Amino acid sequence: GVSVVQYQLVRINSKHTGREFHAALGREAVAYNPQKLGATVWLVSLHDLPRGDYGFLPPVRGELHSTTGFARAIYTFRVL
Repeated sequence: GVSVVQYQLVRINSKHTGREFHAALGREAVAYNPQKLGATVWLVSLHDLPRGDYGFLPPVRGELHSTTGFARAIYTFRVL
């Protein structure tokens, strides 16, 4: 299985034609410290994040988009 610690939290930048991030380079990576509460339950507390868009990027494990070759999902949220 996949553990929450394998997910990368990235800052997403707005561009003219959409949004982008640079996960492979690590420039947009944001540190987080998950706490395991149960076998499949984790608590992720994020404090003092600047306003903006963020996303949890799952590790790539064969579930790649057929056209782009990237992960099929990113779980995004916005800090207001």
